[in-house]
Amino acid sequence: MPKSDFIKYVYFLICFIFSSVQLQAQSKITFHTDRDYYFPGDTVWFKSYIHVDGNLDTAIHNLAVAFGKGTGEILQQQLNKASLGISFGQYVLPIDFEDSDLFVNIFSKRNIKDDAVLDPAAFKLAVIQNKAVPTVNEANLYIQVEGNGWIPNAVNKLRFQWNNKNIEQALLVDEQGKELQTLKIDNKALAMAEIQSPTNKLYVHWKYKDKSYVDTVPSIEPLVRMRVTEENDSTRIWIDNQSELPAISFQYIQGDYTILDTLLNLEKGKALKIPIENWMAGRFNGKFLLKDKEQIYSKIIFKAKLADSIKIEPEYMIYRPYGPQRVQLEIPGEEEWNLSVSVVDGLIPNSELENKSEDYQFEGRKFIFYYASKSNLSVNAVQIDDPIAFLSGKIIMKDEKWQEFMELRNDREKRAKRKQEKFRGSSFGIKKLAHLNYVYREVNFDSLGHIILPNITFEDTAQIRFVQIDKRLKTFDYDLVWKFSPLPSIPNLTIPVFVKNLDYSMQYQGEFDPLTYSDDFGKTFIKPVGIERKRNNPFYRDLNEKNSLDWFLFNDANLNIDLEVEDLPPYVFEFKELMRHLRRKYPELGPDGVSNLQPMMLFNNATMAGGNVQIPADITEVSYIRYYKNYPFDNKGLGLIMVYTTGINYRNKDIGISKIKKLLVPGYHVLEEFHQAKYEGEVLVDYDDRQTLYWNPDLAMKGGEPMTISFYNSGRNSSFNIRVQGVSKSGKIIDMVKHIQEFEED
Repeated sequence: MPKSDFIKYVYFLICFIFSSVQLQAQSKITFHTDRDYYFPGDTVWFKSYIHVDGNLDTAIHNLAVAFGKGTGEILQQQLNKASLGISFGQYVLPIDFEDSDLFVNIFSKRNIKDDAVLDPAAFKLAVIQNKAVPTVNEANLYIQVEGNGWIPNAVNKLRFQWNNKNIEQALLVDEQGKELQTLKIDNKALAMAEIQSPTNKLYVHWKYKDKSYVDTVPSIEPLVRMRVTEENDSTRIWIDNQSELPAISFQYIQGDYTILDTLLNLEKGKALKIPIENWMAGRFNGKFLLKDKEQIYSKIIFKAKLADSIKIEPEYMIYRPYGPQRVQLEIPGEEEWNLSVSVVDGLIPNSELENKSEDYQFEGRKFIFYYASKSNLSVNAVQIDDPIAFLSGKIIMKDEKWQEFMELRNDREKRAKRKQEKFRGSSFGIKKLAHLNYVYREVNFDSLGHIILPNITFEDTAQIRFVQIDKRLKTFDYDLVWKFSPLPSIPNLTIPVFVKNLDYSMQYQGEFDPLTYSDDFGKTFIKPVGIERKRNNPFYRDLNEKNSLDWFLFNDANLNIDLEVEDLPPYVFEFKELMRHLRRKYPELGPDGVSNLQPMMLFNNATMAGGNVQIPADITEVSYIRYYKNYPFDNKGLGLIMVYTTGINYRNKDIGISKIKKLLVPGYHVLEEFHQAKYEGEVLVDYDDRQTLYWNPDLAMKGGEPMTISFYNSGRNSSFNIRVQGVSKSGKIIDMVKHIQEFEED
């Protein structure tokens, strides 16, 4: 192939190219899904926000998302693109999934240290089995203290979040065993408390299912921290101190600029009060730091508060099967927002328990103040480069063999130069798995074996073929390592116990069944389980449309063998060796075991034997093979083997077949588009029991400008749960759910 054509193909593969960005700090992942409860076989539609230091993390371009079971077993790990701190994706839950919990790990390059993944974000989704999600037998408590830790003799505001709503009793107890306060737990398993005590240690005694638990309220070292209060019209930062530090640095940072950096003298047992409302006037966000040299003891990030809640109002609702619906959304203010919006069947609930509690926050009149957790206090975070992923490869050979190989290669190159001939090095071929043909080019490699490639990025899976063209160099055996993802694969999921034991128990009251459906007369039918691979896979669809003719175009094969994908042993070179191997691997292609007769064999859509047929000599001349069990012109009853050829010596004519290395390399996960069902005129579907009626993960809105979303009912639902989640340009957060049903709204 001409070099210009190959460059065009590479350009076609490249979806995004970002320049490297260097940035410091730790990141936090916000994970939005179309719903919290799924059935086996459902598609989980999701969106991820990557935050760093209170803002979207624009340095991250690669995000790994792994789905799996409570045992840690990974079912699928995806590499997703991220742009401007946002990433999208989907995951199809296996139809035979038997657990009631689906777990997710998400991580970026900020989680990587010494090639190991540290503290990936963990989330839990519920899977309804037999119309229920069972109760979890264990419970856990997550405790937060305003300012990150308990300080004796100071005012302490505390937040207690359980992962189960059935907690029986909870008490605050000092280190002497004295009961100080009884906690009031709301219907979201949350309790708040404000307490001042001289005790150095504070404990929570609580009960669940007659079992007693004790948790320690976290303290802070040294005993110094910040907290925010509002009194009348004044907003202040209090610096509580029970430490021996003589002084500490206090900073106010706005964007990339340090507005204030001053040294405060401390006195043990006394608090400092600093008015801050004038500094924040006209600001959307900023942060305050309390630090000593490079050690940060406390960090508070503030963001402007949303003036009013988002409006979700029905605009045009028809509560009949397949009816059109319109809902109007409006956000107060004038800011720009990026939202994810989902509409699901009203019988699918939203969990009131969070996967993980956010940082402790104080909600003031105009601002919300977020107290950074201890894991986000480090000032010495590693700088990162996270460009878009490109394919790379390396030749692996033992040192002594590599030296011998390179000496021979140099000798062959010099010999070709003396003869004024072109030296042929290595042939590199690439194609997407669903495509028919490779794109080839000659490539070189450096003295360490790194293959010199253009920048190639791709989605889905690529199949790569690599071979030494020079006939003498083919005699050397070697291995190849291909790499695309810049993020490592994790062997198992990391599931914190709090997330693992989240209690999503519920009884499903609807009629949906992942395997069956009922018609209007109550008769039950078995659903088609997916679509046959040969019809769903674009590769086999192309084979039918482009290569099959006449009878073969309209009849499905019982077996498809693509030689570009088939893993062939190294001793298979000739066509007869290929058929001998395939007959051992696929018994239906071989003798019947009684008469020793074999299926008839034809080539390139021929319906009968005879004519001028050029039988291939070796595997380079075979494209793929199909087997038809029931072929009408087969008088032996053994079926037909149809061989599709490429033409004699057409495939790989420049490189031969020796030492061909083939490997499948996964690329970026393919982002599918959510199918919005539309019904106009007569409805001709057998059934429609969709649980998610609408999903838009990338809805851009501006405050004060209403927007209408449209969708169609399924054949069953009569109520809806509408969820709007998102972030504004200045970092404000929205997460709101509204239930709508006929004659009644909540």
